[in-house]
Amino acid sequence: VCTQLLEATFTLSNPSGTSIVDAPYIITDSAGSTVQSGTVSVQAGGSATLTVTGIAGTLTLSVSGVVTATSTVECIPPTATPTPTPPPTEVAAQVTGTGICTAEGVVTFTLNNPGGTVVEQAYIVTNAAGTVLATGTVTIPAGGSATITVSGTPGTVTLTIPGLALSISTVCAEPPEELPCGYWEMDADGFPVFYYNTAACEPESLERVWEPITIGGASCPAWSVYHTFRTGDWELFRLGEIPGKPDAPENLSQAINPDWHDINPSRSPDNEWIAYASNRSGTWNIWVARTDGSEQRQATFNERSISVDPVWSPDGRFIAYESDKLGNWEIFLFDVTQRNSPEVRLTDNRALDVNPYWSPDSKKIIFESLRDGIRNIYELDIETLDVTRLSDGQGVDRFPQYSNKGDKIAFVTEREGRTTGQIAIMNADGSDVQLISDPNGDASAIAWSPNDELIAYQMRLGTDIGIYVYELATGITRRVTDTQSLNTSPTWICESTTLLFTSNAPGNADIYSTNALPITAPPIDVKLEGSQLTDHPQTDRDPQNTPSEEDASTRKSRDPKRQ
Repeated sequence: VCTQLLEATFTLSNPSGTSIVDAPYIITDSAGSTVQSGTVSVQAGGSATLTVTGIAGTLTLSVSGVVTATSTVECIPPTATPTPTPPPTEVAAQVTGTGICTAEGVVTFTLNNPGGTVVEQAYIVTNAAGTVLATGTVTIPAGGSATITVSGTPGTVTLTIPGLALSISTVCAEPPEELPCGYWEMDADGFPVFYYNTAACEPESLERVWEPITIGGASCPAWSVYHTFRTGDWELFRLGEIPGKPDAPENLSQAINPDWHDINPSRSPDNEWIAYASNRSGTWNIWVARTDGSEQRQATFNERSISVDPVWSPDGRFIAYESDKLGNWEIFLFDVTQRNSPEVRLTDNRALDVNPYWSPDSKKIIFESLRDGIRNIYELDIETLDVTRLSDGQGVDRFPQYSNKGDKIAFVTEREGRTTGQIAIMNADGSDVQLISDPNGDASAIAWSPNDELIAYQMRLGTDIGIYVYELATGITRRVTDTQSLNTSPTWICESTTLLFTSNAPGNADIYSTNALPITAPPIDVKLEGSQLTDHPQTDRDPQNTPSEEDASTRKSRDPKRQ
């Protein structure tokens, strides 16, 4: 019998003197699909019941090993009729409906009754698995409408009104993943890119353990650093030997694990140490190691937050970096010469503050910030923590770099409604802004030459990406590389006019070099005229020598993810 709304009960009676033990049974619906199965036991002279809920229509019970093998019941929800209703055929032709699922997973079905008679019917709401989400009775006024609202689940949700032969379905999408404050993923090239979601930021209080190191006098190294994937993870390798240490391993970061990545190198002024960002501790922290690959030290101790983009001060005393550890992307520093030195928060603003760069005298840091509603460049006094805006407010200004003398700043700007970058220079006080790259291109990855006479950068022009050099004295720009390959991430070999850069001229990314001068020379065919310095089937990219930090790999990072 069907005793209640969509509740079918089968009663098995055993008048014999022998008990029935664990007899297999199966209950099927009108389509022959199994809705319930198992075993049933009935004591001698007794009875047992089997109940099925939430299924409309004909249900059939079959029990193996008993005299009466099958039993059928018609389970139709009762129709509440407080007022007379039209015949089902007439109502079915009148009542229509729609369903919609909101982002919160709430499903609303709207039923419309254009007829002249009130409609009252039983309904059932199920998901794709057939699980009953809701049952009840709905009343639709004549010439009006009614709604049925339930909390849905991902997938198809269906409203069925048996008495009207009406079925309405809608699809609920998976709820969007809640993003943390700082998070990262691999970009199209398989390189880590960092994003932020300030709505999810919460402060993280951390203790720091640090043994001091001594930094010697500044010098320019005969070697360079680059990123490579040749170990199956992103590592930092040295290109060239360390004087007096010909057997030192070329792998500086020494974290060979497919889930560990080491990026963003910054060299100490005496070339004995290198700071970098790594996720080997479970999240992204700042690490420090000797440039021969020894003494790998963790410098920050985040458990959930992210710290990246370390920048060593020219006097060797401090490392500045950016982190979301206090609930927002801010700039911090710590003193490498002091035991357990605290991490000092340099910026304090709810807007994003990123991409720090030291002045040559180590007294100031320039950085980019959204604090005035647009990315602009600001200067921070390390002693007073006073912040001064340097940008003129005429556009988006990003990735600032002091010249080696400290009298000028180069940066990437987007102006006059453009969303592509131009290279610009200004005085250190923010005055006299000059745009120096082609407005039709998309330029980035700035690098001042050691003598401040040249600025190298990469630029996309049409479908080509090449290395360009601007000479400040003459205003002449040279395209250094031709259009036969993609060439990016320029850096200078110290005390020279030689450029290092990434090129796919051999078919995959490797490190090349060439002279930036003469400024009037034509572009080189990289494959034929460039000097190939690495040759590996895996990617080698983003070299670093001068400036002493590497910015090219971060050019897409710290943007809010665009869905």
